[in-house]
Amino acid sequence: MKSIINLLNIHKVTSFCYQRILTLYCIIISIPIRVIREFYPVNNNIWIFGAGNGKTFSDNSKHFFLYLLKNKTNEQPIWITRNKLVIKEIKDLGGTVYHNLSFYGIHYILLAKYLVWSTCRSDVLFFNSNRTIINLWHGTFSKKIVYDYSGKSIKDTFIINNFVRDWYHTFIYDEKTLKSLLESIGFSDVKSYLISESEDENLKNLENINDSENRGQGQTKEFLQLETFTLEATK
Repeated sequence: MKSIINLLNIHKVTSFCYQRILTLYCIIISIPIRVIREFYPVNNNIWIFGAGNGKTFSDNSKHFFLYLLKNKTNEQPIWITRNKLVIKEIKDLGGTVYHNLSFYGIHYILLAKYLVWSTCRSDVLFFNSNRTIINLWHGTFSKKIVYDYSGKSIKDTFIINNFVRDWYHTFIYDEKTLKSLLESIGFSDVKSYLISESEDENLKNLENINDSENRGQGQTKEFLQLETFTLEATK
């Protein structure tokens, strides 16, 4: 046990030192970049993309990138990341991708007319102030209903979900929030039912509560009902 604790401590120290070295490196290279970016040429066909603070291939910027990649337009989409797994994934898709601290990564960030991200500028490391910034944001469909829905406040649900960001924005709904979402996109007559119940015969007993796997895990009907809610609506 002591050896395991020592290994964990070594890992923490190593990770801490690596982050500090990386931060120092970014500060050092940012000095000449701040100077030359004002005089760097611009290419109107270069589009830079990024997401998840440079760590992920995700969110709205991902799908815009894939659209340009698929449709072979005059625009040249380039993904910028600091994640080696993302680099491999995009190369396997036939896309162009560079590490954000590589020579080509920095070159194309400075060269691009358009920079597209879904969170903030850290998605692509930095940006040229003379370029066009397009922030597509993320999680907009669920966040927007806080402002669209004029009924009972559902902000408390979003406060709770701030604590599950480590789950890559897996969103935990409660009944009132999901009802608000349905109503905000045009559904009406929203009704709540117990598990396996419905006024529509075709929708009854859809949950496989008698499945042997559920029974083996002690997930009885009562247990599933405790952690489940069912809504039906019409449009």
